[in-house]
Amino acid sequence: MVTGRGRPLTHALSQSGQYAPLMLFDCKRYEPMEFAFGSGWKVESVTLRSCFCVMVNAIKGLLISCDIPMAQFIIYLDSSLPTSQKFIIHILDSTHLFVQPHVSEMIRSAISEFRDQNSYEKPP
Repeated sequence: MVTGRGRPLTHALSQSGQYAPLMLFDCKRYEPMEFAFGSGWKVESVTLRSCFCVMVNAIKGLLISCDIPMAQFIIYLDSSLPTSQKFIIHILDSTHLFVQPHVSEMIRSAISEFRDQNSYEKPP
């Protein structure tokens, strides 16, 4: 949901029959289909063009888009941590990861260190 967009549904507004935008979603490749109180949103994948539906809960996170080797490195980094420190929320596909927002600098540092260790400079 996009913060600050939408307004509460009041009794007067619901009785008026007018259009009432309650919230705005930034869906990132998913199309909302329906909402069921108690179980959350049911969505359909826009990119797969199929009836693939999942129940989702809104979670704040960071979307990482990268090539396959870098995604594998980030997954390895996550798997090497204790359970309480794991940061991957969901692996969307082979090049997209959804992670906790507070780990962006840690991931950047680990990638930079990995690149420094695996760089080759031709001797003079």
